[in-house]
Amino acid sequence: MLQLDMFNYKDYRGNDIIKELQNIDMLNITPIEAINLLYNLVQRAKKV
Repeated sequence: MLQLDMFNYKDYRGNDIIKELQNIDMLNITPIEAINLLYNLVQRAKKV
């Protein structure tokens, strides 16, 4: 979240990708789930 503050976090609050990142349960995600999640987020970010 620190990096977002450098730009203007208010511009990103409504972004679904940001919301999904904030809701990741890092302690309970498997490595393959993390890879798949990252891939999907990157694909969605490329469309923005």
